[in-house]
Amino acid sequence: MSSFEEILFRTEERMEKAIEHLREEFASVRSGKASPELVTNISVALLLYRFRSGDANMRSVWVCSRNDAINNLLVIGAGFVVLWTGSGLPDLVVALIMALLGLQGGWQVVRQARYELAARGVPV
Repeated sequence: MSSFEEILFRTEERMEKAIEHLREEFASVRSGKASPELVTNISVALLLYRFRSGDANMRSVWVCSRNDAINNLLVIGAGFVVLWTGSGLPDLVVALIMALLGLQGGWQVVRQARYELAARGVPV
């Protein structure tokens, strides 16, 4: 092996090690940040649980708080899976789930708000 090829080989090895270390650090930072937020979001969701069947405004607050807690759990789980597998795929799956959860929650609130407006005689 020529000296240039050897230098290139060593450089590639070091870069791969650096990238792996960076993945591990990012996974732990992401999961570490989500953990305190999870406690807060679960606490808020539990406080608002009794309003899940309230009017559209209260339901909206409940749905957002619930989704925040679920999203925190998803981020923590994805962080561990990324750390374990080294793949970025869990982040994409979690992002899709979070987007669908947000759309579903938004649709629930819009549907209820339309119903409440129609019940008051407001054209929708």
